[in-house]
Amino acid sequence: MNNLERLYKACRRFPCRHGHGIHSPFAFDLITSVLYGRYHYYAYEELCKARGRIPGNLPRYPKRVDEMLFRLVNRFQPKLVVEVGTGSGLSIRYMAAAKRNARYMAMDGEHDEAVAALLKEAGVEYRHSADKALIADFKDWMRNISSVDLLHIAHTPMFEAVFEETLKHVSSRSLVIVEGIYESKARQAWWKRVVADSRTRVTFDLYEMGLVFFDTSRPKQHYIA
Repeated sequence: MNNLERLYKACRRFPCRHGHGIHSPFAFDLITSVLYGRYHYYAYEELCKARGRIPGNLPRYPKRVDEMLFRLVNRFQPKLVVEVGTGSGLSIRYMAAAKRNARYMAMDGEHDEAVAALLKEAGVEYRHSADKALIADFKDWMRNISSVDLLHIAHTPMFEAVFEETLKHVSSRSLVIVEGIYESKARQAWWKRVVADSRTRVTFDLYEMGLVFFDTSRPKQHYIA
């Protein structure tokens, strides 16, 4: 996607980011106070220093996206956070700083010593599993988990299989965050299926990522923000 297309999409989303036309109190609060909230949190300075310790060649989000993940954990207070496709480790490091007494599990297709050190400091369980074996290992990892509060599908080509396996472990309080929903035509098509899926409830298209909620007490709705 070229810069003109990105600018066009950003202009279209701008009113939604201020809550215009959104009638759901849940969606309005999430978008205005959490996703695009401007409050400066105490942990941001410490986390910003951690960014300089990780090799630049590893997959990562911009700082503003990692800060958004921090705010999501701070808002929903999950007890268990799982990330598949950890990359630089910065994303789950940000999330771990938002709620220190939760359990954090990270899985990646490659092992990196700098990432391992970063996550060890935060008490994150870090597992390496080659991509071909990742789904089998992920299933084994999740075997004794009845439900996951927050799952982040990050830098992995196995996103579709991970999502399908995760559906076996969701509850009404679960949140799944999916990275790169516009990364390719195939990924865009898959994301449209997720939005339309009867097993999902409320979804948010944030361009860099998608959010999927499963609370059946809420009407099925999709938001672009």
